[in-house]
Amino acid sequence: MLTTHFPAMSLVLLSVAACASPGPEQPARMNSLDMQLDARWRGSLASPAGLPDTLPMSGSASMAPAADNSSTVVTVSLAQAAPGGLHPWEARIGRCGMQKDDGVFGSSGEYETMTIDPDGRAMGSVTVSQPTPVSGDYFVAVYASEENRSVVVCGNLAPPSQ
Repeated sequence: MLTTHFPAMSLVLLSVAACASPGPEQPARMNSLDMQLDARWRGSLASPAGLPDTLPMSGSASMAPAADNSSTVVTVSLAQAAPGGLHPWEARIGRCGMQKDDGVFGSSGEYETMTIDPDGRAMGSVTVSQPTPVSGDYFVAVYASEENRSVVVCGNLAPPSQ
């Protein structure tokens, strides 16, 4: 009788052993890219309403920690701009279109003027020698030209989700 139950009992024991946990579960780990994406500020850019003699441009902007975590990478992309145009830009402390503008994030000299390609697009990127902020108000402003510092495209940056 023992020999007839032995194969069935062996199957039960093997099934239980297969379902057993191999040990305590390891906590989830985030790699540095995940942490950088999680720390990214993002915003959509749009031309202010009622600008005379300008094309309504659009785009996006972001800022995130650089690989060294002691500086910040700020990027901007533009679309629907006049081909061949030259547009200075910068990230600023404050909000678009408000009286609250506490100056450039970093140094104006760190930001290079964007050149609009034949398709009406441009991209800019700069590494600012300041750590990425964890709170506050920030925006990206794109100007008409070096001579005309009127804002033609602007976007508030939303802080990273916590």
